[in-house]
Amino acid sequence: MKKLGKVLWIAITVLAVLIFLLTSATAYTSPLHLPFATLLSIGYLPILALYIIVVTVWFLKNKRIAIVLILLLFAGYKNLSSTVGVNVFKSSWKEAKEKGTIRIMSWNVNRFGNPYTSKDSTNSIRQQMLRFIKEQQPDILCLQDFKMSEIVGTNQTYFVDNIGDILEAGKFQQFFYPFYYEYNGFNYCDKFGVAIFTKLPIIDTGSFSNEGQLQEEKTGFIDLQFESKRLRVFTSHLSSFSIWPKDNAGIKYLEGDSSKIKTRNIVSKLNYLGKLHAREAEVIKTHLNKSPFPVLFMGDLNSVPSSYVYHKLSNNLSDAFLTNDYGIGGTYNTIFPKLRIDVMLHSKSFKVVQFIRPANNLSDHYPIIADIRWKQ
Repeated sequence: MKKLGKVLWIAITVLAVLIFLLTSATAYTSPLHLPFATLLSIGYLPILALYIIVVTVWFLKNKRIAIVLILLLFAGYKNLSSTVGVNVFKSSWKEAKEKGTIRIMSWNVNRFGNPYTSKDSTNSIRQQMLRFIKEQQPDILCLQDFKMSEIVGTNQTYFVDNIGDILEAGKFQQFFYPFYYEYNGFNYCDKFGVAIFTKLPIIDTGSFSNEGQLQEEKTGFIDLQFESKRLRVFTSHLSSFSIWPKDNAGIKYLEGDSSKIKTRNIVSKLNYLGKLHAREAEVIKTHLNKSPFPVLFMGDLNSVPSSYVYHKLSNNLSDAFLTNDYGIGGTYNTIFPKLRIDVMLHSKSFKVVQFIRPANNLSDHYPIIADIRWKQ
């Protein structure tokens, strides 16, 4: 029995090492080439915790083997350093901006509340979002999963004016909204997409489709000038699905704000999603690299920091959370533990002065906000 227990423990150790090394590979290997990469990246932290338990047990049993296992931990350093912020002595958030900084904010707003005027009460989600934007007063606001509903062919008004109200709440001068629309066949259409609002004058705008999207959702960008220097602001929303399948006459299918796919289980859905995200990230990164100006990239990746997608997009850029906050910084608040899938990446020409992630629960995502300035 003792011999059997020893063999079983060695088997558990070998399995733990293999899974940990595969999880570490998600930072370097596209889901197009590594099966189950998305599932492994989502499970990075619990897998790391289990591996540390195995190492601890070996440290008590055989220190030489434990040292070898500890050395293997360095294989996962890239994922660990992108997942956990270590700025435990960060200063508290200051409402007043420092001179020479601009405030930037990114937020997946989950359609921005109910669009009907009859539902737009003082305490509606939409009105609370507008008040939050008014309180924060960002100079640049990037929204994902943003919706506008409009009447077609009649002068009657059934829907609120999301764009007009945001312009007023944030005292913005201009906006850019590269939407796609769905017409219901009667008298109104819904517009969906990302949007950028700014207090700085827009010099130029552009957008491009994320290759592989099942809908026409685009990445948008604007060129601005800040303190006589030009910059380019990108915002994007990578394809998303509901994690949990619904059952329709025995057929499992999953539906989200960006796309719909039939599938038999969650694992196959995640594999498909990972491959789709990899293609989208490669398209977006090409445009980031082509920018003739320093860039700010804000968006909902629907991918965690231990994924190929995150590492692809963040290559040669800095992450505002990692340089100014601590912990895992979860932004998607509907599951536990909360996942950090919303990011604020920037060229090294910028310095982040302060960063905050208010947990306001007005959307299924928390907003992220930072004050930035040019490096001296």
